[in-house]
Amino acid sequence: MHPGQMNVVYIVDVNGERLVIHTWHMAGTSAADVAELDAIVASMRIAP
Repeated sequence: MHPGQMNVVYIVDVNGERLVIHTWHMAGTSAADVAELDAIVASMRIAP
């Protein structure tokens, strides 16, 4: 981890299995880039 690094960890239960998604960005990252990263995670779909 670096000074100013912001970490977000999502822990999701998928049919009893743990799925961990870790994203990070630096403190100076633009709001638009952070929103894009959040949108990527939000768009994830898990299919059988």
